[in-house]
Amino acid sequence: CYPTLDCNGIVGGYINPGEKTIIPSKASAKISMRLVANQDPEKIVEQFKAHVKTLTPSGVKVNIHIHNMAHPAKMQTDSPYMKAAEKAFETIYNKTPILVGENGELEHAAAILHPRLGKPLRAAVEKGAALVASNKKMGAMGHSLDIPLGHKEAAYVRSHFDGMEVRINDAPRANEIMVAVAVTDSGRPLPRVGGLTHDEAQGKDGLR
Repeated sequence: CYPTLDCNGIVGGYINPGEKTIIPSKASAKISMRLVANQDPEKIVEQFKAHVKTLTPSGVKVNIHIHNMAHPAKMQTDSPYMKAAEKAFETIYNKTPILVGENGELEHAAAILHPRLGKPLRAAVEKGAALVASNKKMGAMGHSLDIPLGHKEAAYVRSHFDGMEVRINDAPRANEIMVAVAVTDSGRPLPRVGGLTHDEAQGKDGLR
């Protein structure tokens, strides 16, 4: 996880309907920051103020108002809060997890997953028009992966929305990348969610 500096919104000048050619006398911006371990929010704020001062033109007055701040928090990756966040991510993005060790980067996993994994996996399961559900994350040895599952031909078949938890006690080590693939031979035993059925799937566009 890396720190961020985000501009959430900018206001300045004439913003009402119609034309008006003016040079605004005031402008404002909303800024937020995501801090990571060992960063002191008070120190970061002072550094931000000093940097903004170096960018301020002569004759311009800058006021920086701090709404709130907090020290970065670090939690266990298998906590219920992290598990809920993982589940939400998988539900939205429909991706299979790849776990990267502490010395790696998420893009290392992306380099393995996106250009390399799809074609051999489709060959192994015979065809497969739908996108391969996947995800990538960083964690220590024994960290669990919740791998999302879906219909291989039609993403809209709800009976195959599911997941599988995978955990290896001694992987990934700091310099390793652990790749996990989960495959099933059918959907959930008693699906009751409606929508497109397995028998109705055509497998032409990956959706239906």
